Order: sequence, then structure tokens, then C-alpha cells
Amino acid sequence: MANTRDLLFELGTEELPPKSLLTLSRALESGVRAGLAKAALPHGEIVSYATPRRLALWIKELAVQQPDQSVEKRGPALNAAYGADGQPTKATEGFARSCGTTVDQLITLKTDKGEWLGYHQHIKGQAAQQLVPDILRQALAGLPIAKRMRWGAGTAEFVRPVQWVVLLFGGEVVPCDILDIPAGKLTYGHRFHYPAAIALNSAAEYADQLRAAKVTANFAERREQIRLRANEAAAGVHGIATSRKTCWTRSPPWWNGRPRCWAASTPATWPCLRKCPSPPCRPTRSTSR
Repeated sequence: MANTRDLLFELGTEELPPKSLLTLSRALESGVRAGLAKAALPHGEIVSYATPRRLALWIKELAVQQPDQSVEKRGPALNAAYGADGQPTKATEGFARSCGTTVDQLITLKTDKGEWLGYHQHIKGQAAQQLVPDILRQALAGLPIAKRMRWGAGTAEFVRPVQWVVLLFGGEVVPCDILDIPAGKLTYGHRFHYPAAIALNSAAEYADQLRAAKVTANFAERREQIRLRANEAAAGVHGIATSRKTCWTRSPPWWNGRPRCWAASTPATWPCLRKCPSPPCRPTRSTSR
């Protein structure tokens, strides 16, 4: 796609609610996608990133400018556009002013319903750098956040305090403020293992630069890493790693003769095994003697 650049947006925050992280990431992508469509800005694939301290988007091949548009405006009917003396009526003069032109520049539009005064207007497309900040602001304002908070002396509101903003179009910073934070090109790695600032080079290198700073930006990749390491740790002690989304309604093979819900029958001295996310499995009283 000619005349395009990649755009990188990153919103750095305090720790985001873990249960809402994926929802916020998907809603941000959806809002930005809708905003770009409304602004008639062509683009390629959109890649989302989400970590406990950031939401980010990589918009590939974003057009540097809207396409020019030719707009046809229709004014008053021709038989009501001029008075008996041949002078334009107030309606005609008002229509010309609304088009930013004069009456003598208006044209006649012929339709199957009659003739009307009209005007052909050529609208030059705006630059993407002028449009993107507002698209991002509207997308952030539309996120499904039940309760927003303020921080410091500013008036911006978000689910958690915002610490930094990255907005790169190609290799250039888009000058703007998002949630009262000026956009730049500096991001940050892992809070403890790599707390130093990182100067980002481009959207294409974003994930690799964060990986070098001990951060896995891709949500699905990070979840898979956690699952694999949990399984490795459990296997090391001859155990089984389960998530809070799972509940054994069938007895494990080594639990012969036990009730179907093993969590309800475990002694109170094993509190870690008695935690079961499914309400029917949670015991109402201790089953130990």
C-alpha cells in the first residue's frame, strides 16, 4: 500500500485489573478500528498487546492521509430560489454561505423530482497525524470501565493512573496529549527486572524490544508461557496444575472410591485443596472429624 506507515500506540499505566485486561484490550482495538473506518483512513492488520501495565496497538500500513472527497450539496428548489424580481432569496443566500461560496457559483441539479440549486465541493483529506489522537481519545473514552479514577491534579480519568504514552507514526512521535500525558517514544520494561526507560525505534521492533526488557507483550503468548511453567513446576513435585476455570467433577484416577467432587471431601488441614471455583463444589461445613 503506497503512502502508508505503521503506527504504534502504547498506554502505560499502573497495574490494570487482571480480570479486565483482555476485555479492555479487545475493546480498545474495536474502538480504534471503528474510528479509523469513520475517518476513512485505510489500514492493514491491527495487532493488540496487553500486559499488566500497558495496552498497545500496532496498526500496520496506515494511510498517511485521508483520500480527497467530492461532496455534492443540494440547496433550495430552483422555483423557490429566486424572487419575482430575479434576486436570490434569503434561503439561497444562506445556502451559498453554508457552502463557503457565492450565489453565482451555485449549479443546477436536475433530478426526477425536479430541479434544485446545488454545489460541488472538493474536500482535501486530512493528515493521519491530525486525526489519530482524537480517534484514540474516543476509543479510550468508550472502554467498558465501570468506575474511572483520577490521579494527581489533572482531570483525566481512567481505570488506573496513566504513567506514559507512546505514539509513533513511522519513526516519528505524533505530538499530542492523551489523558493529560504528552506522547513520546519512551516505554518501560519489567518493573523489577528491567525498570529503565527504553527508546522505541519502530512498531515492528516493539515486541522484541520489550522481550529484551523482560516483558512479553502478547497476551496469548504470555498466558501460554505461564501455563507451561506451571505444568513444569507441578510435574516437579508429582502434582497437577489447574486453573481457577477448571473443576474436577470426576475423580482423578488416583482418587478411587472417593466422592465425585474431591474438593468437598478433603480434610480442613488441606485448605489449598479445598478451594474450588464452582459453587456446587464448595462445602458448607467441614467434612473432617
